Amino acid sequence: MILVLDLGTSRIKASLFTAEATPIASTSASYPTHSPAPGLAEQNPTEWWAAAGKAVRALWAAGHDAGAVHVISVTGQMHGVIPVDAQNTPLGPCLTLRDRRSAEYAAQLRRDLGEPKIYRVTGARLDASSPPAKFLWYRAHADFYPKIVTFLAPKDWLRQHLTGGAPLTDVIDAAGMVIYDVTRGTWSRAMADAAGIALDQLPTLAAPTDPAGMLRPEAAAALGMKAGVQIVVGAADDVEFLGAGLLDPGDCLEHLGSTGSLLLVVNHPADDPTGTLELYPHLLPGRWLIGGSTSSAGAALDWLRGVIANGAMLALPPLNSHAPPLFVPYLAGERSPVWEPDAGAVFWGLSMAHGQSDLIRAAFEGVAFSLRHLLDALCSIGVDPLEIRSAPGDDRDWLRLRAAAYGRPLRLLDGGDPTARGAALIAAVALGTFPDLESAARATIHPAERMDAQPDEALAGRYAQYLMLSRLILENVGSRRAVVG
Repeated sequence: MILVLDLGTSRIKASLFTAEATPIASTSASYPTHSPAPGLAEQNPTEWWAAAGKAVRALWAAGHDAGAVHVISVTGQMHGVIPVDAQNTPLGPCLTLRDRRSAEYAAQLRRDLGEPKIYRVTGARLDASSPPAKFLWYRAHADFYPKIVTFLAPKDWLRQHLTGGAPLTDVIDAAGMVIYDVTRGTWSRAMADAAGIALDQLPTLAAPTDPAGMLRPEAAAALGMKAGVQIVVGAADDVEFLGAGLLDPGDCLEHLGSTGSLLLVVNHPADDPTGTLELYPHLLPGRWLIGGSTSSAGAALDWLRGVIANGAMLALPPLNSHAPPLFVPYLAGERSPVWEPDAGAVFWGLSMAHGQSDLIRAAFEGVAFSLRHLLDALCSIGVDPLEIRSAPGDDRDWLRLRAAAYGRPLRLLDGGDPTARGAALIAAVALGTFPDLESAARATIHPAERMDAQPDEALAGRYAQYLMLSRLILENVGSRRAVVG
């Protein structure tokens, strides 16, 4: 069997697959995000490790055979940074994607290098969440800075903790470091110099299917496994695109997690002259991905669930006889396509006639509209997908709403979680089940049901109002900064 460990933003998921990457079972265990002050969002790698042991041991407690695992593949959250010493011991917490303490250093880098150069080299927008800004923050504020040997992404720390081997990374996490030259496929010395780090403080670039070492005895004991299991380099959680079968130009994927993303395959390093979209490496030669991520998708729904539903799961309510209010989900600022970290969320158009169900529906629509805004940006540079792949989910009405908002059909995926599936395909190639990643994906991934987009003039009208409200929010960011300040 194959064991996949997916180190997410709030929990680790342990999944078992056959050698052909067919899902068998999964479990998970959570860990906290600590916020010792406003704008700070830290996680403790020791808490990741404790959760990993709990999740993996739950598989064996359910009757699965630990001895049947022959390969472990690790994936995980991106843009977090863990500074480690020569023994891979964390010298501080992981500064996660949502950590904003490095904003002034991000602004400094943009001034020093110029945003066009950063974008031309890395394909990315640089903000407070970006590792180069965090590197400068460590240099200015961390008393342990002289002891730092390597900066690691979350999944790379976890894999190295499993093996005790050399620091390695894949091209997806490398791109997430915003030190990677996305067209040349190497670390960028200019970006590293600007961030104040040496290239040897970055992990070595390796193919996801490369061997990274064997499961060391101490780690095996914690997981309830035998030592010596092969571990591959793996890939960061954008490997979801592989698990969704995004192989050919025009293939497009919708991701809905805490954030929301749209990614589309291109066969050349597509350029967005506005810098609104980002360019990402594909795992297949001669292919790239272009797209972007919003700041709050599932996170916005989770926030509302905690505020008005006592933590109960939300389902999309039916549309009442009156129009719902509008919701712009800029709860954590907004990334693509507006790139404004200080934008604030808004409910607009509330009246005495509105109740809880109207707020819930407005939140679902607002998340769909934020992704449609991102789709508009893709279409503006001439990459218009005919359909969008998506995980099925349990709420059929929510799927229909998104298809209607996009004006494109959703092609629903089979085979379970595409992120874990992508990581399993990497392991299946390492096992020799398939000769390469493209063959593995084509043999195993078959998008199934098509959810057609039903025309909805009222929804289209609300989306037009959403765009107007978004513009008003962005125009008034300066006033909001002054008030908050």
